[in-house]
Amino acid sequence: MERLVAHAKARSAQAATDRSPKAVETRRRAIAQATASNRRAGYVHDPVLEAANERYIAGDITIDEHRAEMVARYTKGN
Repeated sequence: MERLVAHAKARSAQAATDRSPKAVETRRRAIAQATASNRRAGYVHDPVLEAANERYIAGDITIDEHRAEMVARYTKGN
């Protein structure tokens, strides 16, 4: 099990550093789908979330880091 977790983390880190046009477009589509879902649920523009989305799309942060930033932001009440 530990090997599977380590492999998943390595893939996540590798995906974030992959700045190829294909990888960037894949991340852009994933964020677009998530944003569309959020809008249907009543999403209101959040500049901090949008900035994190752009960093994730660019490959600057992993999806796990993105998620951790958002959890930290909303659990602290910021």
